[in-house]
Amino acid sequence: MHVVILNTVVLNCGDAAILKAEIEILRRVFGTDVELTVYDSHPAVAGRHYPCIRFRRSPYWDLAQSSGDSSYKIGPVHLVRFSAAFRLHRTGLRRLSLRLAKDHAQFVEDLASADLIISTGGTYLVEQYDLDERIFLLRAAVASGRPLVFYTQSLGPFRKPSNRRSLRRVLAYADLILVRDIESRSSVQDLGVRTATHVVADAAFGLLEPNSFRRPPPQSWSPKRVALSVRSWPYFERFSPEEGMKRYTASVRGLVAYLTQTYGSEITFISSCQGVPDYHDDSKLASNIVKALPPAVAAKVVLDRSFNTPSRLAEKLSAFDMVVATRMHVAILALTRGIPVFPIAYEFKTRALFEQLGFPQWVQDIEDLDPSLLRQALESWINGLPACRDALFDAVESQYTSAVSVATLLAQLH
Repeated sequence: MHVVILNTVVLNCGDAAILKAEIEILRRVFGTDVELTVYDSHPAVAGRHYPCIRFRRSPYWDLAQSSGDSSYKIGPVHLVRFSAAFRLHRTGLRRLSLRLAKDHAQFVEDLASADLIISTGGTYLVEQYDLDERIFLLRAAVASGRPLVFYTQSLGPFRKPSNRRSLRRVLAYADLILVRDIESRSSVQDLGVRTATHVVADAAFGLLEPNSFRRPPPQSWSPKRVALSVRSWPYFERFSPEEGMKRYTASVRGLVAYLTQTYGSEITFISSCQGVPDYHDDSKLASNIVKALPPAVAAKVVLDRSFNTPSRLAEKLSAFDMVVATRMHVAILALTRGIPVFPIAYEFKTRALFEQLGFPQWVQDIEDLDPSLLRQALESWINGLPACRDALFDAVESQYTSAVSVATLLAQLH
């Protein structure tokens, strides 16, 4: 059984957690000897951190750079060439197919020989981001003629006509679409796609260990050890990126000061994106926030800059009393270790997650952050948490059950 996984970015620990959970499910369904090939945005670096996984480079960037287009776009002629190569491969003319593919023969061979192609879970089919590479890979998957599954993700809404046309085609071709929320399912349906679309929990919840994650509630709870994840965000709707980030960082500084001064908390900045040169590094923003803190507050703050695998990050988070999470997978990994989370949402996926957990009132929207209001919201959360803890982790266990239920859906395709 050969499975090709597309669109991963495992230098983001959240995406790595998704991939790890996907691999565990695939091995559960298809056996431990399932062969995996993963197309990642940074395959060489990814391979150094995860040497047991075979990573490949997408042909998109080679083709974009050779086109001379400074915006890194590629023309339709390349997809036509790959489509022809896949047709030749299907008719038994493998050697001619690979000659037509030229320098990207391995890409054609991987997809054409796959028993299943998976577009990994996550949040990348949203129009804040450039979708060209993602759509190129998905259209190549369709051209290969092999079974295609969209793993659990948040996507849409799609307003650009070109995106709607392309994604309608690939989503309609898919054998199975898994989404994390009803908003994403509505985005699929809005395209007129009738492929079976199931709402299930984020794949990373599958990393929970049911027999060990829940802890006895503390006799008297206090946020003495607090982990805090931050991230840069340029896609504010009501503010310029500069003004939006100014409000965000001021609110985070206020939160740190409040926790240290009111509860004597020790704060550790840690994130799922850090520790890798030339990739997003949230510790840079965290460092700037810490530098602007009063000395007495900064003395109680630690900045963790290290790279973490999903297991290592989850282990670190398990040592805290609570987590303030802007990165959603920092929140999920903390929850799978029985640590409560105070969430800040920059995309709808975090709001949808906490709605499913039963606590939408906890979510603080990045658009609405204000230092005073954020402190009030945190104080209310701290006071209310003891009464909510059991219900929260009952819901987390339900998310685990939902995440691993994907095994049944995949088995039905085999």
